Amino acid sequence: MAQKLSEEYGQQFIVENKPGADGSTGADFVAKSNPDGYTLVIGIPGPHVINKYIYKNQPFDGAKDLAPVVVMSSQSPDLP
Repeated sequence: MAQKLSEEYGQQFIVENKPGADGSTGADFVAKSNPDGYTLVIGIPGPHVINKYIYKNQPFDGAKDLAPVVVMSSQSPDLP
């Protein structure tokens, strides 16, 4: 994915996988990163919406600490 994005946009993309905690590990890293516009998280709804209801000590608030950029895929017929 990073190679194709780099070719398409003419700048380097780096993928850093941060698995764990049902996606919260990577999302937490991005939520606490410098908001420079270059650090993104691609993930499932868990870290952004659901995990705060499942885990007692979620280290970030997905609604406040992360901003949606684009819908990459959907299983809902109501979304594009």
